[in-house]
Amino acid sequence: MSRIEDIVARNAEWAFRLENLVRGLSAADCQRSLGDGWTVTTALTHLTFWVFRQAEALRRYAETGTLLEEDLSVNPALKLTARGMAAAGRLAIEAAKRADEAASSLAPIALPEVLAGEHAYLVQRFEHREDHIAQIERALG
Repeated sequence: MSRIEDIVARNAEWAFRLENLVRGLSAADCQRSLGDGWTVTTALTHLTFWVFRQAEALRRYAETGTLLEEDLSVNPALKLTARGMAAAGRLAIEAAKRADEAASSLAPIALPEVLAGEHAYLVQRFEHREDHIAQIERALG
């Protein structure tokens, strides 16, 4: 299996795990603390935002050949905004699917180019999903 095929497979694996996790969440689970002011809902909203953002970055790259820069000041504002997101799980699944489609749709030349540079995280979404899914699973015990 090539590196690209491995990344596509791992993205799909973690999208599947995310979907299974979200399907099993109750309203009480969504309010469970993950520490440092984070809840399951804020973690899912954080994940959703960044995955939608990465999908948009890949879509733009496919159209223009230019990647967007990350704005690290977004997380603190997003954490506050996420407190009221009742649909965080459903949106997280939608975002995961959209990002996976964007990564899979890159031209065969563009995908290795992105993976070779500092923006490989745009395609390797499984790593971010894995972090937050594990965090939520630990909190749910």
